[in-house]
Amino acid sequence: LREKFNLIIRNPVALVFLLFCALFLFGALYSTAPWQPDILLTLRKYDKFLFAVLFFPLFTEERWRNYAINAFMIAILALLIASYFKVNLYYWSAGSAQVFNPGIMFDFLISFGASGGSHDGSTWIIEIFKPSIEFNFLMSFAAYLCLFKITSIGRYRLMWIIFLISIVYTVLFRSIGRSGYFVFGGLMILFFVQKFRWRGLFLAIIGVALLFGLAFNFSSTFKQRVNAIFSDVKEYHKNDMTSVGLRMTFVKNSIGLIKKHPIFGAGTGSFAKEYAAIEPTPSVLANNPHNEYAYITVQFGILGLVIILLFFGVPIWYSQYLPEEQKYLARGVILGIMLGSLANSWLLDVTSGHLYAYFIALAFAALPDRDGGSRRLKPALPKNAS
Repeated sequence: LREKFNLIIRNPVALVFLLFCALFLFGALYSTAPWQPDILLTLRKYDKFLFAVLFFPLFTEERWRNYAINAFMIAILALLIASYFKVNLYYWSAGSAQVFNPGIMFDFLISFGASGGSHDGSTWIIEIFKPSIEFNFLMSFAAYLCLFKITSIGRYRLMWIIFLISIVYTVLFRSIGRSGYFVFGGLMILFFVQKFRWRGLFLAIIGVALLFGLAFNFSSTFKQRVNAIFSDVKEYHKNDMTSVGLRMTFVKNSIGLIKKHPIFGAGTGSFAKEYAAIEPTPSVLANNPHNEYAYITVQFGILGLVIILLFFGVPIWYSQYLPEEQKYLARGVILGIMLGSLANSWLLDVTSGHLYAYFIALAFAALPDRDGGSRRLKPALPKNAS
């Protein structure tokens, strides 16, 4: 037990997790919100990062890290299969002869492009078990991991390629989760920059532009969802009751709340109470602003903003010392959550928050032990480096 405790306190990423959790305990001391339910509920929402620290000793062995990564990919495969069953069952309920037709993927692609399949109603909703935002984020991160497997592992390469194609098709041609589109593009650029340095940036921009162009032309779902973003922004001053418009209003009002308590914020769990007290009362009340940075800064001020940046920045810095696979994994989940948190409260949310805690603990359990500081950490070299 003592050895595991020492492993945790010598791991800088585990320590920054503890610092992040301590922020919420500190904020509870001066919060303007009632202890029940607001403060307690917020503490419970973020306690996953405290429990994640306990997983650092569990993943010190490579075999357990491999089991954990493979378990995630198997879960994604199950999610994909279930989504196909969901759509096929729709055909069955509609009395269509196409039920369980292996060619249904191509049929969907053609029908989206030609007939303008709508994402309204149940007909074309592909997401299952999770809402579209979380579903598409999970798929985008899995696509990033598939790319790593394809380029670094000789065995089963064809299997990973087929898996990647299925995921990319699902993300860009079937899912309505716009955060996932954004994260997918960011992760593809990150992967190619890591793999090919600055040459990779050019390749990634061309590749992502090509994929998005194909999706825009052949998937009416993708086209409708992207066009809606520009339409919502353009019409914001006339109609702010849209998905994008509400997010813009939430952030705008959050900035006003931050100005009231700029240094330490209004305390843990205070967002809903402070937001409801805005004059004039907002037409739509919110318990979070769908922006993690704004949510943390309203509660904890500049102090909170600095700590959340450390929460992301410390793992980014120490990722250079990780083995190659863990390095890619850590940077991917960090960038994915950072990008998604611009339009969602992804550390607060169950799925994305647990995913971040899970994979950061998994990756940084492989961080070389500094033996109490007697050895300097050295950046890890790729396996094929001389």
